[in-house]
Amino acid sequence: MSNLLYVVIPIGVFTIVGLLVGLKDRKPRSTESYVDEFNRQRAAMSAAKVIDADDQDRRAQAG
Repeated sequence: MSNLLYVVIPIGVFTIVGLLVGLKDRKPRSTESYVDEFNRQRAAMSAAKVIDADDQDRRAQAG
């Protein structure tokens, strides 16, 4: 029986740690989180367009 504990205890510890890591790293699934993610992506794309427009203006002025 004591030999079996050397197998069961590490399996239990790894299972608990695995569940904790999995729960910590999962994405939120609420509607609000989807809206926040969409707003972040939209802001990132609009910032990229502003940077591209500024680069085009600088190139037009330089050339």
